[in-house]
Amino acid sequence: MSATRARYARVKSPPPLATTPRTVTDIAHATGFCDASHLINMFRGAFGLSPAEYRRVGTPVRVSSFG
Repeated sequence: MSATRARYARVKSPPPLATTPRTVTDIAHATGFCDASHLINMFRGAFGLSPAEYRRVGTPVRVSSFG
């Protein structure tokens, strides 16, 4: 599995963003992203909204396929 696919797999099962006090930057580094912008872009591609929007809504809108 490529590093990009591994990071994508971690994004497909997001941490409880609505309940964690951790910053998006902290979560990005903990899940293997070099910075928050890469996590945000991949998260938006997977769920159709940013991590900040996800925190407000609390649930993903859609999950897209990766490939």
